[in-house]
Amino acid sequence: MAFTEGESDFRNVRTIATRLLAADLEMLPPNMVNQLIGYATSTRDALKTISTFTPAAGQDAKGTQVSYLTNLRSYYEQFASVAGTALSLASRPELDLTDIRRRADEALGDLRSKIDEARAIQDKAAADAQRTVSSLQAAAGAGGVARYTRLFGDEATAHRKAALKWLWTTALLGLGTLAYAIWALWSAPGIPREATVSESIQYGLGKLLIFTVLVSAVIWSGRVYRAHQHNYIVNRHRQIALTTFETFVENAADPETKSAVLRQTTESIFALQPTGYVSQDADPSTTGTGQILEIVRNIGGGKT
Repeated sequence: MAFTEGESDFRNVRTIATRLLAADLEMLPPNMVNQLIGYATSTRDALKTISTFTPAAGQDAKGTQVSYLTNLRSYYEQFASVAGTALSLASRPELDLTDIRRRADEALGDLRSKIDEARAIQDKAAADAQRTVSSLQAAAGAGGVARYTRLFGDEATAHRKAALKWLWTTALLGLGTLAYAIWALWSAPGIPREATVSESIQYGLGKLLIFTVLVSAVIWSGRVYRAHQHNYIVNRHRQIALTTFETFVENAADPETKSAVLRQTTESIFALQPTGYVSQDADPSTTGTGQILEIVRNIGGGKT
C-alpha cells in the first residue's frame, strides 16, 4: 500500500540520516549521543513498520496508514530536534570540542604562568622588604653606635680640656707655694727681739697656716686634675671600643665570635678601667660586668 502522504517525511529522515553519517560525532556529549540513538531507533522501527505493512481482510487500511504516518512524524520531530543540535555542534568550527579543549588548556597554561609570575613577584617583594628591614636595622644600629661614639668622644674632649685647665692651675699653685716658702724663709721679716714667746708662736703659726693652705690647694687641684684625666682616658677608651665594635661584628664568621666581641665591648664600656690616675682603681673582675652583660643579653634577646 502506498504511503504517498508521508513522502516528505521519508525524504527528511533520509536527509538527516545522511548528514549525521557525514558529520564528526565523536566529540558530542554522551547524553546527546544516547538521545540520537534512541530517536533514530524509534524512527527506523516506524519506517520498518510502514514498509512491511500489508492490510488484512476487513482491516481499516486508511486508518492504519494515518496512524503509522502520525507515529513516524512524531518520532521524526524528536529525532530532528536532537539531530539539528548535534549537526550544529559538529559543523561549527568555533564550537569544535577539540578546539575548545585546546583553548581551555592554553587558558589554563596562561593562568598558571600568571600565578607563577605573581608568586615570583610576591617572593621578590618579600625579599626586597626583608632586605629593606635589614638595611633599616643595620642603619639604626650604625646610627646608635655612631651616636654613642660621639657622646663618649664629647665627654672625653670635655674632660681633656678640664684636665689641662686644672693641670695649669696645679702648676701655678705649686709655683706660688714654692715662691711663698722661699719668701717666708729668706725674705720675710724676722721675729722682733722684743717679741714675747706667744707673739713669736703667733707669727710663726700664721706663716705655717698660709703655707698649709697653699699646699692643700696644690694637692686638691692635683686630685681634680687626676680625676678629669682619668675620666678622659675612660671615655676615650669607650669611644675606641665602640668605633671598632661594628667592624669586628661585621667580619665575625660565627655567633660565638660575635658573642666574644660583645662581651669584650661590654666590659670595655661598662667596667671600671684602671688608668693610674685614681689610687682606688677597681679590679674589672669585681665591677659587676657579668650582671651588665646579662642585662644586655636580655634586652637584645640573644644568646652567648
